[in-house]
Amino acid sequence: MHQHKRGQSLELSGLIPTDYQDNYFTGWDITSEVRNNNGELVGTLDCTFNFRTLTIRAIDTDDWELGRLSLDVKMVRPSDSFTLITPTIYIELIDRVTL
Repeated sequence: MHQHKRGQSLELSGLIPTDYQDNYFTGWDITSEVRNNNGELVGTLDCTFNFRTLTIRAIDTDDWELGRLSLDVKMVRPSDSFTLITPTIYIELIDRVTL
């Protein structure tokens, strides 16, 4: 589980597996949401794809609730709505010391 402090920008990056051709996901609709244990939306993440790297980020996490949060990334091919969803990532959001 990834530990993260509330108020700190979140940025996670991952490499696209070599099973996919370079730029395979270019033009796909990519979305990501952060949810609490009750499935309630905590925040949405900005998603960018560059060559073989997928980056998700939230600049502002000040209003995110503390505790265990989950997120994944959904990728939809516009031509036929073919959908891929990544494995779930869990984050433990802890309070910051410095305000």
